[in-house]
Amino acid sequence: MKVQTITNRRNPILPLDIHLADSEAHVMKDGTMYLYGSCDEKENQYCSTRYHIVETKDMETWNVYHDRFSAENLVWEKEVDVSQLLNIDLEHPTPFLKKVMNEDAEVAEMVENENQDKTPLLYAPDATYFDGKYYLFFCMVGGIEGVAESESPIGPFRHARMLPCKGIDPTVYIEGEKIYYFWGQFYLHGAELNKTFDAFVEETEKAEILSEEEHFFHEGASLRKIGNKYYLVFADIEHGKPTSLGYAISDSIFGPYEYKGVIIDNEGCDPKTWNNHGSIECFQGQWYVFYHRSSRNSRQFRRLCIEPITIFEDGTISMVKMTSQGIGGPFQLSEQIMGYQVCQMKGNVYIDQDEWYGEKLTNIQKNDEICFRYFQVKEKIKGIYINCRGNAVIELFFNQYKIGEYKLSDNQAYYPLSFSECGIYEVTWKIREVDHFEILLFQFY
Repeated sequence: MKVQTITNRRNPILPLDIHLADSEAHVMKDGTMYLYGSCDEKENQYCSTRYHIVETKDMETWNVYHDRFSAENLVWEKEVDVSQLLNIDLEHPTPFLKKVMNEDAEVAEMVENENQDKTPLLYAPDATYFDGKYYLFFCMVGGIEGVAESESPIGPFRHARMLPCKGIDPTVYIEGEKIYYFWGQFYLHGAELNKTFDAFVEETEKAEILSEEEHFFHEGASLRKIGNKYYLVFADIEHGKPTSLGYAISDSIFGPYEYKGVIIDNEGCDPKTWNNHGSIECFQGQWYVFYHRSSRNSRQFRRLCIEPITIFEDGTISMVKMTSQGIGGPFQLSEQIMGYQVCQMKGNVYIDQDEWYGEKLTNIQKNDEICFRYFQVKEKIKGIYINCRGNAVIELFFNQYKIGEYKLSDNQAYYPLSFSECGIYEVTWKIREVDHFEILLFQFY
């Protein structure tokens, strides 16, 4: 069994070669946090044929267990005739899907290709513990949904059985002796599962628990119960495309659900960012949102990011911004800030691979803006060290404060500055002139 271990509290969380998306976070009965998600591996293709599973006991050291479930040569122990089950109806698209397919040729082609693709891609999963075993719920190209089991939360998961539904992005919730299962894109459906996890309890199926029109629901539902309220977190199209994680609340598990707003929006993490999918989970008394950001000027190559969140007494959740700091608190003086830790960009710039530094900020053009959140000032800052390639003139800002204008050249150099107003700031680079410029890292001193 291949295991990668990394110690990190900054975004992105995992090693740069692990593109974990659609993360479902669960604290299992051993008190350990486990993350279940899809895995991007190819350009212009969401997900792959395998799942990795991530484990952490402290939100700092992360163990990545590779290949814990694979769709290659998958043998079903129980199959269901899904040919008559409803999936995405391209003949009668929802308003959002119709708009996207009319206005975005790339998306239209992607939807068409995915409906014709024969590669057994594994989309977003979920997992749960029940009656002495761990169950992995998964979905595949063609709308097939299934469940596999293991004696361990890290798998490997075996004994795959098809579920009697068709769609994507399952979420499962155990309450007492009852097992609730939700699935769907554009419309969220749900039902009670039987105790062998292979059929729905009669007359429990409910359609359109969430909808595009009423809740801005796109896909990727994730169910939690907080106090006596049920929370559905999902990819939200309120901002025009599904870059947000939104949420809705109900007193009953099957609704009706009231839309409450957006938790986080990943728009601006990459010029081509398209979707978001994740979950919320409480670990050692603190709630977090788990989400993904794309990279490499693509809709794919998504990576795990985490932000702490606050759930207020009235049940609402604070909206938070994407950060570079992640769950590690603000960057401190003399701490290196890598270019790929950027959290928001405007213009043409994006993150791409680099032979020496793993990744870099590249394709930087005039008037681009690059933002890192957050940096803490506790004492006077006297300068900045910048490692870059190419040439540029930049303006450097701490929030609204212009720190200075710098002419950068192809080197590693220190530049003077003077700032002593204590506080926590976002650091923004505004590009004024540029010539084949790339950012590798920087550091205040």
